Amino acid sequence: MSRPLRMFTGASSYTDLPKACCSPRLQQGGLPYAREAFADRVYDMDGQLLPRSMPGSVWTDKEQMVDQVSAIVQEGYVQARARDGSGTGRLPLQADTICLHGDGERAVEAAAYLRQALSRKGVQVQALHAGFGETS
Repeated sequence: MSRPLRMFTGASSYTDLPKACCSPRLQQGGLPYAREAFADRVYDMDGQLLPRSMPGSVWTDKEQMVDQVSAIVQEGYVQARARDGSGTGRLPLQADTICLHGDGERAVEAAAYLRQALSRKGVQVQALHAGFGETS
């Protein structure tokens, strides 16, 4: 998978959900890979994102985003919800990069707020690594 993927995309690095099907293949193929977590989306108990069509699957409150990202980067978990609504629980989740969807209302404002709030909590925000996303 790694060679055709690199030939098709030309990318030097890839991001994927930590529990997604492609993650192990990217690692096995020796491709630079970053585990991606989301500040503004709710996870299910299997580590997948709840569909946007489900009520409450997208965080719009900035404090909810801060709480979620803080839990991910400082404690290694995310509060997840069962798709059938039967409950919630802590799901282990490791991330190298955080995504905030730009199509959300006031996304730029939320990103600035998130960065400041995380800095106040002692979380260092920085670029993933040199060359990430460049094409060869």
